[in-house]
Amino acid sequence: CAGIELVEINLDVTLEAQGPFDLIIHKVTDIIARANDGHVPSKNAIANLEDYLRLHPGCVVMDPLDSIRRLLNRNTQYSLVLHSDMVKDRRCTVPTFVALYGSDTEENKERLAQADVTFPLVCKPMLAHGLLAHQMSIIFNEEHLSDISPPCVVQSFINHNAHLFKVLVVGCKQYITKRPSLKNLYPGNHPTIFFDTQEVSKPDSDHPLNIIDTVEDQLVKPDFAYLSDLGQKMRQVIDMDLFGFDVIIDVKTGQYGIIDINVFPGFEAVENFFSVLLDHMVAVLDAGDKGELINGHLIPHHLVKAPVSPNSINYLNGQQLQKKDVHFNGKGRPQKVLL
Repeated sequence: CAGIELVEINLDVTLEAQGPFDLIIHKVTDIIARANDGHVPSKNAIANLEDYLRLHPGCVVMDPLDSIRRLLNRNTQYSLVLHSDMVKDRRCTVPTFVALYGSDTEENKERLAQADVTFPLVCKPMLAHGLLAHQMSIIFNEEHLSDISPPCVVQSFINHNAHLFKVLVVGCKQYITKRPSLKNLYPGNHPTIFFDTQEVSKPDSDHPLNIIDTVEDQLVKPDFAYLSDLGQKMRQVIDMDLFGFDVIIDVKTGQYGIIDINVFPGFEAVENFFSVLLDHMVAVLDAGDKGELINGHLIPHHLVKAPVSPNSINYLNGQQLQKKDVHFNGKGRPQKVLL
């Protein structure tokens, strides 16, 4: 389709005889995570992939393995954003956080104070991938700090009136959808709440934690042009093309808070996702033929010419997706893509 030959390959053997490839698109996050834990077959599979990429520097990869490795650690992903240009205007931030590596309560109290992490706080597994990555807790006071499960990242909980915005990024396009989230919570003498984010934030969630007791006045309405722009800024920060991230809006300050980044998330909300992905792949290959890729990425025109237009925003709640024609050059042999 579109002059592209799609090839499923076997990472257990060398890729050299299976190519050549113009572009590699993958979802090997599980394999990377197992390799990091010392699983030998997974280490060999990643080595086969990296060997091919090293020998063929002109092959585009979605997404770079080093970028994925960085995002597997929540402390690292938060730090990347916190020290990036995207938060310099202070309109966007990462809620205060700190990594905890042990169970010494007094030591952890000190670390919380130094990082200005306040109660209630969210305790998140350090590993941001796999089933356990979704198992979190809300701790309301110092007396229950013993409920943490180190290694973990603890982060100040920000009231956001029980909804968040998921920004899904496919190259130069962003798709924004609103999801249920945790209700407003306050510090106090409450027991720790344990929950699964997949249950609390699914599209049709009616979890008790979604049922808001106190609605606070929202200082600002969501600015979808700004959320869309954050998608491209995040793309530059993490050096990826296929990802998503969750954003909340602080009811008191109006600040946008980035609370999670996902490698190649579920794109079920994006209508005709495969066509959207294929369009991006072909556009990248076309730009590569013309020498227009910047650090291996296709750069959207609005970042170099003009601000994003509100008419180009793909807001998925009750609105039709924007559909844009993409023109391809079609020259040369069919371009071969690894899946």
